Amino acid sequence: MVNRPEVETAEQRTGKALAVAVPKFLAVMGERLGLEPKALHETVFKTCMYDDATAEEFRTFLVVAANLDLNPLAGEVYAFRKRGGGIQVIVGKEGFQTLTNR
Repeated sequence: MVNRPEVETAEQRTGKALAVAVPKFLAVMGERLGLEPKALHETVFKTCMYDDATAEEFRTFLVVAANLDLNPLAGEVYAFRKRGGGIQVIVGKEGFQTLTNR
């Protein structure tokens, strides 16, 4: 019998990417702001997300913010619920100014 390695699904790859990106983003941003990653996680979730946001939607929001290197606490990026469910991440005016200045 041939021992074949399991093929990784797109969902598993996405999960792994999120598992790496979110803690790194929280650590880097937390260091910049002088906050512990856990405290930053709680603050961003409570102040920047809509009331019934899921953990997956929050992670997606953080990944987009991390990829763009934008600060959600400074109003550079916002999270909105899509009509059919899910999340829509919007770059605000301050975010565009940050991106342009870079």
